[in-house]
Amino acid sequence: MEQYAEVFQNLVETVLGQRFVGTAVIYLSAASSLGKTELIAIFRRVSTKTTDSVMTAYEELISEGLEQGTQRMTLKFIQGLWRLGIDPEIIAKAAEMPVEEVQAIIKNIDEEKK
Repeated sequence: MEQYAEVFQNLVETVLGQRFVGTAVIYLSAASSLGKTELIAIFRRVSTKTTDSVMTAYEELISEGLEQGTQRMTLKFIQGLWRLGIDPEIIAKAAEMPVEEVQAIIKNIDEEKK
């Protein structure tokens, strides 16, 4: 365990090493049911210096998930309003998006129907 601790301590001294630790956190999170607390505990056992890298990677993972969820909800919102026959300009105002972007989304929705 001490050898692993030394390797991880050396890793987190560099930006590339911090990215590696972040990638490991993302992999472990996706491949297991481990949460933030468990991941931090695992990496803390190896090296206390990795805790910051683990927390940063986990927060990025959560942020990315929230962003994807928000995008999905926006698409469902636009799709629902479009199916109700609402004008793209009104949808754009409601979604606080450029009309061109809403029109592109509507075009994709219409193409998926075909």
